[in-house]
Amino acid sequence: MNLARFSVNRKILVNMVFLILVVLGVARYREMPREFFPNANLNEALVTIVYPGASAREVEQQITVKVEEAVAELNGLDEVISTSQQSISMVDLFIDEGTNLDKFMLDLQAAVNNIPDLPEEAEEASYLELDASVIQPVCFVAVGGRIDQSVLLEVSEDLKKEFMGIRGVKSVEISGLRESEVHVDVHPDLLDHHGVALGEIIAALGRRNLD
Repeated sequence: MNLARFSVNRKILVNMVFLILVVLGVARYREMPREFFPNANLNEALVTIVYPGASAREVEQQITVKVEEAVAELNGLDEVISTSQQSISMVDLFIDEGTNLDKFMLDLQAAVNNIPDLPEEAEEASYLELDASVIQPVCFVAVGGRIDQSVLLEVSEDLKKEFMGIRGVKSVEISGLRESEVHVDVHPDLLDHHGVALGEIIAALGRRNLD
């Protein structure tokens, strides 16, 4: 008896077997782990240094080139691709397969931190070992210029709201801006004149500190 004839003569049995297979398939599918961006190591690292107010040429000459030279001899380094934009340097390092990534990241940080002549205005380098959890379809937007930090922050916040309103955008982060600070200068003669101690000024500021 061939399969076709058996299926015709045993319709109920065949339908039951088919239904069982469908139910089992759906059940197994629901149990399968699913990730929107599955974690996978990409053998890639990113060094980012913010240099507020610097032009793209200044960033390249004073930061990017020096970082490239510092990391050139790292064991396990395959390729370096760098980007110099206004106020920010990004150096992308591709790592050989089989390289100990933990050791490579330590060596990378040591190499960059030992660069002796980076501009004093440049912020500390940030290091990121890239994997699929952080590398998502992404767009870097640099906002800069010789303007007040508060204006840059306001513009960045407006851009963030615009980007978050775009369908498919999961998150937007702002980085590279210095934290706001308020410096208070105290005149000793005025303190004596009003009979106010310096400790009272410090205490009053502490009570009103919102941070």
